[in-house]
Amino acid sequence: MDKNGSGIERAKSVCGVQTLKTFRRAVCAGVCLLAGVAQGQVVWDGDSGGAWTVGGNWVGGIAPEADDSLQFSGANVTNHNDFVAGTAFAGIDFAAGAGAFTLRGNSIALGGNIVNNSTTPQTIDLDMALGATRTVTTTAGDIIISGNLSGEGGLSKGNSGGTLTLAGTNSFTGRLWVQRDVVSIHELDGNGTDDIWMGTGYRSATLQYTGSGERTTRGIRFSSGAGQTHRIDQNGSGTLEFSGTLSQAWDSAGYTFALGGSGSGVYSGIIDDGTDPAGQITVLKDGRGVWTLMGTNRYLGGTMVNDGTLRIDGDNRAATGTVTVARAATLAGLGLIGGDVVLEGTLRPGGALPGTLSISGGLTSDSRSEVVFRIDDPTCFDRLAASGGVELNGQVTVSLDPGYSPAAGDTFDLVSGAISGTPVLELPALTEPGLAWDTSRFASHGEVSIIRDAGPDVRYAFWLGQDPSLSGPDTLASADPHGTGHSNLARYFFGGAPSADGLPVPPRIAVEGDEAVVRFVGLRSGSDAAEYKVLSSTNLVMDALEVDAELSAAIEDDPDQSGVLRPGDYVRRRFSIPVTQPGFFRIRAVDNLTDFAAPGQDLQLDTGTWTVDFPIPYSSSGGSLTVTGSGTLILSADNTHTGSTTVNGGTLLVDGDSSGATGDVHVASGAVLGGSGTLGGAVYLAEGARFRADATLSADAFSFGGFTVRDIDGLDPDPAPGTYPLITGNIDTQNIQTVGRENSVRIGDRRLWFELAPDALLYHVEMDIDVTAYGAVPDDGQDDAAAFEASLNDIISRGGGTLRVPPGNYDFASRRVIDLGGAAIEIRGHGKGVSVLRGNNSDGVWWFNNSYAASALAIQDLTFAPNNGGNAGTALEVDNPALPTDPDLSTLEMRSVDFQPTDSLVDYFQVHVRGAFLQNARFDDVFIRGVRGSEWDGDWKLAEYGFDLSDGDGAAFVNCYSKNNQYGFWLSRYRGAVVFDRSNAVQNHTGMRVAAPADAICTVDVLHCHINTFVRNLKIIRADRLSVLELASYVQNEIPNPDTFKDIVITDSTDVSILSCAFNQPFALNRVQIDLIGSTQGVLIQGNVFNGHYWNGTGNTVTVDMDAGVSDVDETQNLYPPEPQW
Repeated sequence: MDKNGSGIERAKSVCGVQTLKTFRRAVCAGVCLLAGVAQGQVVWDGDSGGAWTVGGNWVGGIAPEADDSLQFSGANVTNHNDFVAGTAFAGIDFAAGAGAFTLRGNSIALGGNIVNNSTTPQTIDLDMALGATRTVTTTAGDIIISGNLSGEGGLSKGNSGGTLTLAGTNSFTGRLWVQRDVVSIHELDGNGTDDIWMGTGYRSATLQYTGSGERTTRGIRFSSGAGQTHRIDQNGSGTLEFSGTLSQAWDSAGYTFALGGSGSGVYSGIIDDGTDPAGQITVLKDGRGVWTLMGTNRYLGGTMVNDGTLRIDGDNRAATGTVTVARAATLAGLGLIGGDVVLEGTLRPGGALPGTLSISGGLTSDSRSEVVFRIDDPTCFDRLAASGGVELNGQVTVSLDPGYSPAAGDTFDLVSGAISGTPVLELPALTEPGLAWDTSRFASHGEVSIIRDAGPDVRYAFWLGQDPSLSGPDTLASADPHGTGHSNLARYFFGGAPSADGLPVPPRIAVEGDEAVVRFVGLRSGSDAAEYKVLSSTNLVMDALEVDAELSAAIEDDPDQSGVLRPGDYVRRRFSIPVTQPGFFRIRAVDNLTDFAAPGQDLQLDTGTWTVDFPIPYSSSGGSLTVTGSGTLILSADNTHTGSTTVNGGTLLVDGDSSGATGDVHVASGAVLGGSGTLGGAVYLAEGARFRADATLSADAFSFGGFTVRDIDGLDPDPAPGTYPLITGNIDTQNIQTVGRENSVRIGDRRLWFELAPDALLYHVEMDIDVTAYGAVPDDGQDDAAAFEASLNDIISRGGGTLRVPPGNYDFASRRVIDLGGAAIEIRGHGKGVSVLRGNNSDGVWWFNNSYAASALAIQDLTFAPNNGGNAGTALEVDNPALPTDPDLSTLEMRSVDFQPTDSLVDYFQVHVRGAFLQNARFDDVFIRGVRGSEWDGDWKLAEYGFDLSDGDGAAFVNCYSKNNQYGFWLSRYRGAVVFDRSNAVQNHTGMRVAAPADAICTVDVLHCHINTFVRNLKIIRADRLSVLELASYVQNEIPNPDTFKDIVITDSTDVSILSCAFNQPFALNRVQIDLIGSTQGVLIQGNVFNGHYWNGTGNTVTVDMDAGVSDVDETQNLYPPEPQW
């Protein structure tokens, strides 16, 4: 028998010169065949003690030789491998009815697979080297491999029930594939180095972890048919963490990803659906353990928390499915949730420390639910922020940290916004007398606070009694027994304690209009009016302004009367306030501020706007100014101080001529600089510092630290279109980021972007108009083409802007030809299937024949629909016939655009997107659905092209889809970087094709894509570098293809890598899975699953076909299933 079991090679000369041993082995082989044992397989009977090299332990009395396959059967289970360590055997088979074997002894090289046909669990305590991927199949009983596995090969748990336990200290580097049921491991490190694959066919898979905790960068790949549940059970100690990506080998399947077990687990990688809307992943949390999602996830199938605790600490905003929490389960965390939350169990915002759990959707809870908040102190407590509203019908429990001392005025906004439903608040007891919970704002603002109880037990008399040292005259309202400077009644009224440290609660300040308003908080109500006198010989410090001067103020009964804030005086003022309502007064600055006696004086602006319309006085002209706080200081005078100005907080507006103030201006992160004046020194904005867009500030020089468009404050909500100077001067452009139209921001209905001009930073405001203002009427069946043409030409004449398309159907009776003329145009609808452009003619919708290199077109949130009862021409064409030799003419960007036939059996665009001479075209979430003819009669001329691009430089297709076209993605004479990322080509003649000119540099990346066609999936011509990663390659399965089908065709290319791809769908009689043509060289084919055999075993399937000129091809760690996996 040769090592592949194809014939009895060692016994082919039985009647000639073969030895007696060889003859006996040939007879044994015949007996085994009659008994149903595979050729080349030696069967154990254990009749002679247990040593493997003893022939008496094997049927026929002949011991195995290297490369034989071993079958263990019967009840004699004692055995010991005494062959030389490392001897190769072709496989291990435990026969039906075999006893409980434990294979021990020297190590072997495993050249085949392992199968257990017995219902009895089997143990292999041998070390085994894996030269290639080996399959372990638990056909009838479990298998435990307690020996150590090593080598470059991988390990696959076969498509059968039962559990495979890997109990050794392993070091193999190939792929670990759990095809079905359970693989139990105690460590991830050593059990392969590639992503862990799970599932096959229509089978679910489980990876069970029993170790002591570890972190792995490996990802997880689902590879079964649709609807299966693949799970990770963390039953070990410590914490198990995955930081790799979880994805699908083919996007159209759709799975459930279960996180279970009794231990603690973290998935910090990304859970990604892929591009096909049908292939949504659902996350299921069950088991009593705790799992945490920390990645930026993109799955849409929803999240089910059925048991234990699921923490969401990462950014799940793109995971927009509903999160449901069952009665016995808990949802916790301080991350971002993208969908709605339906709560029957427990919700705990926060983590090890209190924090905020944010929900993009809404929260709905039933009467059995509980939401738990923890409060550590007034600045550190749990919060719940739900953009879609909060309905609470269960219990809301608040707990206090033991180290927190509650005080009147402490406020906790536990829930953002209004609350509906009928929540039951469970608040902890407050032990200090006179303190009480105020829940009056919980329903309207999600807020609870601590107040002084206005009940009879804290009337003035009771308040006095809290200090037993007070008696006799000390109890008078006007008395000040502790020498605080405030009377008993004043301290009582303003929320102080009766003891010596019971000073009044200070006022709070806010901005109303152009003035600062001081509001008193903590006031007691229910007693008579009190007169509060302030006798102060030191500074009166307001929360608004602190200077080195004495301040005084007056408060009158009339709340509209303004008090006077005057420095430099010693004045006693009387405060006369109605006790029954909080008082307030307004303050304004008059005359001069005092002299800043020392350089480096701080001006504290806690809030409010303060205008200094006189030169800032200094004792010496070299004084410096530091502004802190959160208020606004306006310098409108002509200042000449030569010291530096530092803005550590708040806003500094320089409206005067300070060109004589030659000191540098430093603006810290979070602080704001603006104004319309002139500075004499250099301006330094730290990273995170902000600049006001209404400024026209000039300075000697400007230096930015990581400045971006997002660092602009005070944007006009309705600016007129045009170009405006922001700053003028000598600008250091080294650290300026995100400048240019591609980094624009929105201001109301305008687009704002920045341009670096010589000695100036300009900002542009572009038009943003609605096509209905030009006569387009949705859904009336009348021609709207003229309105679109007029509105676009109007925008073009003003240098660019945005055309908005409201919801509805818009009809084009003729194709419109438009020259962008160097303008940058955005056409934006309200969503795919919502704003629809219908081509009611045989030419198409738009042709942009641009004549300037600066032209830029962006199209977003639209649907193009052929509606002509047949061929509707070319939906969108963008090129430049005037200058066909310029490769950098125009840019095209399309996001969230759909091409959908009105009648899927009749209407079609012959070409959907055609572009020529485009620079770095980008397509994101563009779905094209064509109409094709018969597969085999050559009638592919209905929908001819999905994407047809030529003579361009750079292109990116992200989450795109092209179906039922002759050519899905067709790029001719292309150069630069071409990227296909999570994009699909389905039911086309040819899926994706890129051809580069012979004299151009072109690189191609095909990442996580799904291609399923009739003739050819991927064709690349003259690529300087090609990377194909995790491609799911299918044969269209409507009827067997009689022609030769080719998955990947590569011609005259270099530096090629084909990694972790899956070749499936066994419907091609003749198939070449990788075809290398011409002078292609430097090819790495690694970690792929070649599953392209025709389903009934006939036909001709080639894994890799190479022309004579192909060189330097390395095939390693690939998997070749013996039977097609559907």
